[in-house]
Amino acid sequence: MPGEPLAVEEEALPLQGAYIDEKGLVRSQVFGLKVFDRYKKQVYVRQVKNIELIKPGTIVEAYVEAVTDELAFLKIYSVEGQRVEASGIIHVSQASNEFTQSLLGAIRPGDFVKAKVLNNSIPYQLTIKEPGLGVIEAYCSVCGSPLYKSNDKLVCNTCGNIEKRKTSLNYIHVSR
Repeated sequence: MPGEPLAVEEEALPLQGAYIDEKGLVRSQVFGLKVFDRYKKQVYVRQVKNIELIKPGTIVEAYVEAVTDELAFLKIYSVEGQRVEASGIIHVSQASNEFTQSLLGAIRPGDFVKAKVLNNSIPYQLTIKEPGLGVIEAYCSVCGSPLYKSNDKLVCNTCGNIEKRKTSLNYIHVSR
């Protein structure tokens, strides 16, 4: 996976698909298979060109790892019920059909989302614009309890916190 540690710089020289970070760790730049040559003291990543299950138009489920105002970084874990590991991104323009100033108004780190794939290369570009797409499970940013959907808001039954997300029609926790 991109960013995954492969070695320390004293162990191996990074080649194709690898880089040295500020702490001296050799990390993967791409999704693929680690190849470590102990004799030549080299490490590289043999890039996986395509994960056959993931292609444009495919609906995936992913975990939101980090969010900035303009980009969200996700780990795709499921494609049509089959387990996969891939990375994805959502640009702020792909969060809603309405103007969205910051992605933090649509999704947050720790959310689980249902999204559609827009391209066929890693990292996969995703969209949550359609009504069936968006956050399918979220947790309170104050106390960590599950958030329950009530109309167009998400409410924490533990602390009373109210949060806004771009939720899917298939959101898991619904208030009765």
